[in-house]
Amino acid sequence: MAAHQVNITDRRKTRQNLFGFGSKPAPAPVKRRRGGLTLSEAGSAAFKAGKKSRDLSDFDLWLERKRLDDRSDGFIDRVRDDYKRGVARSEADEENKEFLKQKREQAREVARDRREQARDERRSAPRAERATSSGRARKPEAEVIEYPDEKTLQEGFRRGLSINDMLKRRNPGASVAQLKAYLKRRKNPASASAEVFEEFHGFAPSEVVTVTKEVHHHGHLASLGTLVQLDVFGVDERGHKVTGFKGAILACNETRDQLFIEGGDQRMDLKSFGIKTAHEMETLGQVTNIGYKTNKTHLGDEGGEAVYVHRFRATNQNGKHVVVKMTREPDLIYDVRNEQLLFSGGSYEI
Repeated sequence: MAAHQVNITDRRKTRQNLFGFGSKPAPAPVKRRRGGLTLSEAGSAAFKAGKKSRDLSDFDLWLERKRLDDRSDGFIDRVRDDYKRGVARSEADEENKEFLKQKREQAREVARDRREQARDERRSAPRAERATSSGRARKPEAEVIEYPDEKTLQEGFRRGLSINDMLKRRNPGASVAQLKAYLKRRKNPASASAEVFEEFHGFAPSEVVTVTKEVHHHGHLASLGTLVQLDVFGVDERGHKVTGFKGAILACNETRDQLFIEGGDQRMDLKSFGIKTAHEMETLGQVTNIGYKTNKTHLGDEGGEAVYVHRFRATNQNGKHVVVKMTREPDLIYDVRNEQLLFSGGSYEI
């Protein structure tokens, strides 16, 4: 009886070619390959995708397409934050485009007003003043025009008068061009606000409302030391080391959940953060590290007078600095008018 031999290495499923001759091994099943992006690479890709998509609801689909949906919850949360920042940046870019468009339109209107003003001045100027041979200088407009006081303004608004109406009544001899030029030069908050109201609504204001509000101010803060440096991941997606505070004090409140910077020199160059046109309040970025000089005697040999640098996403456990993944760095806010730095949010404790 002949033995039946079996080649074990050939015991694989086969398939025939198109002509039915010969056979080829069936392809091995395709295994899903886990995404190989690091957290930094995934965050950068998520930011670009969010900026392009402009819709946070597309994140889950993008995550699956990048084969990152099987990562840990902490990993996905960090990547989602980067995707969200991309969406926010896209919205901010659109707002900036609209703002620049409005500024260009305003510039064209100002140029048109100036041309009309120059034409009106030429028409209304007396012949003797226009003559170059007379040698007489025109009287400055600021000495001729009188501006109504606050009481007159409020009474005029109640009667439905505009600022131009009140100026004409108070200065009957002034031309329209002179009044326009005067208003553009005058830095009066009341008149400027009234002009904005009239431009926004299309009609003059009828009253001036005085608002009284209570603002809490810390009379006492605990000094932590002299501020030396701030490491900031800016809104321009770049790292910044901010120094030169000239004796500014790093302090905290009595509940140890809010940092403050008091005194010193807190002026900031907003252009270095990519901010060309500033609001009164500007977000500069997230503070990753903070350095301050002080004297700590309770730390024994590790203490003393020195510059201490702390990372905001780190905590002290049994004498060791441990990075906490699910925390958020505080935002650094700049009060442009008062040249004051502020900390907003964050999950730090003092």
